[in-house]
Amino acid sequence: MTRDPDLLKNRLSLLRTRGPWTKNTSSRSRLPQVEELNPGDDWEQRGDYTFFKQSASGFDLNRNLLCPFLFGKEIHGSRLVFYDTETTGLSGGAGTCFFLIGFGYASGGRFLVDQFFLKDFPGEKEFLEMIKPWLQKDAVYVSFNGKSFDSHIIRTRYMMNRIDFDFPKQVDLLHPSRRLWRSLIGSCRLKGLEEQILRIHREQDIPGYMVPDVYFNFLKTGSVAELKRVFLHNEQDIRTLANLLSVMEGVGSTAVDVPFDVAQYGRMLIAAGAIEQGIAALLKAYRNGSVSAGAQAGLIYKKRGDFSHAEQMWTRLWAGENHLLSGIELAKYYEHKLKDFKAAVTIVDKMVALTGDTPGVHQELLKRQERLLRKGEKNVRSQKK
Repeated sequence: MTRDPDLLKNRLSLLRTRGPWTKNTSSRSRLPQVEELNPGDDWEQRGDYTFFKQSASGFDLNRNLLCPFLFGKEIHGSRLVFYDTETTGLSGGAGTCFFLIGFGYASGGRFLVDQFFLKDFPGEKEFLEMIKPWLQKDAVYVSFNGKSFDSHIIRTRYMMNRIDFDFPKQVDLLHPSRRLWRSLIGSCRLKGLEEQILRIHREQDIPGYMVPDVYFNFLKTGSVAELKRVFLHNEQDIRTLANLLSVMEGVGSTAVDVPFDVAQYGRMLIAAGAIEQGIAALLKAYRNGSVSAGAQAGLIYKKRGDFSHAEQMWTRLWAGENHLLSGIELAKYYEHKLKDFKAAVTIVDKMVALTGDTPGVHQELLKRQERLLRKGEKNVRSQKK
């Protein structure tokens, strides 16, 4: 389950429409017996309270992850498991439980989704013990906001039931999604990414804020009509995660035709260790008008000791954009590497004039200017000798 700032407001509005509580409408005698609670004939009962279901599709995840640049160090050669939970609340407190969890993974050219369902709270410990083999330490678990939400609820429930548990390694797609697409589409909710990036449109999907109430209604009445929509919602979320990761790893190639923030993509590649590909993306973003991408490319050249390309980039940015940081880097290069104090002073003089309204920066540049003038005079005297 993913979180959204409007969900709590929507749930409160829903509760206001229900009318006052009465003894008759909440009488315990009207609740179905535990044995009467059943999610449907397509589910296999694995315990007194736990049900299991497996669904398959022809999506070949491994074939689609040909060049894992963005997450190469984290996922290359590892077994990937995509997971998502549906919970009894929208906060991560100790009173929030998860009653449905799905695991998606590649197997034999297909993509399988295994779902476990808890039909009532007394069976939570059985439920947790039953899903534990699906939470393996040798796999990498992929989620959408799972690091901040789902995994914390899972840890809490194991702790509350006094079951030893350490959550395996995770990759959360929420944050890289924001970096790649927030500048283009704004909010990066999973539904928005589906519709605007993946071009997936769900039909009759249940809103996330309604999921807890559907489960409570099932416990109260035994009705599975709306619960089936929750099962499908969970399964579709997991399939979307696999699709999203595949698209993320393919952006920038001819295999994937989706818009993305090229500058952020370059930064992500560099962070993942794909330096050459990252620099190429930053230069492309610079040619498309991103001054900050060009400045970062210059700093990466400097870090690699490639001062020839670094100087070219700083010169373009300083001459064309009056980019202050590039001007400073260029002045430092002339001062420390080329010992060309005259060229360095020329750049600093212009920066001093440009930063008159910025006291802190202006003062630092004045100090640099004074130091360069002293160095220049000393250099002239030494040449005369």
